[in-house]
Amino acid sequence: MSHRGIRKFFVRGFVFALPIILILGYTEYKLRGVPNSYSTKRKHLERQLDSIEVLVLGSSQMADALNPALFRQHGFNLCNIAQPLYHDIQLARRYIPRMPRLRCVIFSLSYFSFGYNLEDTGESWRDYYYYHFWDIKANDVKWYDARTVSYIALYQPKRVLRYAARGFTVNEVEGMQPNGWNRAEKTHYELINDSLGHERVRTHDVLMKQSRVDENFRSLAGLVGDLRNQGIFTIFVTPPVYTTYSKFMNPATVALNRRLIDSLCTMYGCPYVDLSTDQRFVITDFQDNDHLNEAGAEKVSRILNNETLSRFYASR
Repeated sequence: MSHRGIRKFFVRGFVFALPIILILGYTEYKLRGVPNSYSTKRKHLERQLDSIEVLVLGSSQMADALNPALFRQHGFNLCNIAQPLYHDIQLARRYIPRMPRLRCVIFSLSYFSFGYNLEDTGESWRDYYYYHFWDIKANDVKWYDARTVSYIALYQPKRVLRYAARGFTVNEVEGMQPNGWNRAEKTHYELINDSLGHERVRTHDVLMKQSRVDENFRSLAGLVGDLRNQGIFTIFVTPPVYTTYSKFMNPATVALNRRLIDSLCTMYGCPYVDLSTDQRFVITDFQDNDHLNEAGAEKVSRILNNETLSRFYASR
């Protein structure tokens, strides 16, 4: 092929590829502006760093269950869907030094918390969201994975096409309040039953690894010790679950969790509030077997405010 032919070939190839490149570039640009629970929560958090007095950390069970607006102090709910202790601790260490008024950290410790880490699960893809939106690099985030550089790869093509069909004007976190609480109004009665509750517990049992228990315990103990040295108080809370979930929890796991939490409380003088089987919570407080709705969140928030936080502040 002559030089002219080669040049013509590359020109045609460029002309053919240019629209595709422009479409992909535009899509990447638009995806960066789509609100999600990570980017939205970070935006809200960073606007309030200088005024937060109570910080809440944990998974979705507490993201739905605790509304800091019902605290006497300015609080923020930094919990998120499937958020493990690893990310709780990473977020705490990153942001607490930037919170001059912080006095108390509430850690949500669910049935599965000590034995759980995202990279062991089918939801390890969430680690790439923490990488993009929180600048936290978990051990399973690989530099050669397309999800580290591409939002199209991060969101996956099917979701991207759904967003594109709506002109990228989507917001899948409409229930998230500026204080980080995820507002869920309804009770979905069809989702609350023994069959689904048993399935949910078994799912959590599979997620837990014995090797993570010691790792998570040591990391949490190290953070709580550092917080105490800074004059920051820690409260441990196990959020409510409905009886269709609690009846299937493994007694050995429940007992191990209690021993670990009691050990932390003894070492660092932390109170523990176990609401997991608290009979004040009834079916109309739940949206499903292990997540509260707005009514349940009001109960949890008032219980913690009136029975625990008020005592802590009264003693200071």
